Amino acid sequence: MPIRIGGYRDCTGNPQPCIDQGRGLTLYGRDVGVNILAAHNYHGYQWLSRVAVGRTVVVTSGQLAGTYRVTGHMRLNRQSGSIPSFGGADLVLQSCEGSGTGFSLLRRVS
Repeated sequence: MPIRIGGYRDCTGNPQPCIDQGRGLTLYGRDVGVNILAAHNYHGYQWLSRVAVGRTVVVTSGQLAGTYRVTGHMRLNRQSGSIPSFGGADLVLQSCEGSGTGFSLLRRVS
């Protein structure tokens, strides 16, 4: 069964205040060429960085609407700094993991 994401806020350019408000997923990264949906793990979004490889994610609204498949994961040992290269992922789901940051990497399938 696919994971469905129904909505998010576009906070490209200044995402941290949106993420900190904890009102759902925040889109950012478009200004550097990658679509990232992020939220804090302590707001119930710890699952974002741990979606199983091969799982389907359906975004049902907005400019990211479509079907994606998880192709891998990435973890950084920090919670700030520059956005890493995600190897051509079409969508990245991000949440903190302890003192680091975790990512699920997705490719669009339709």
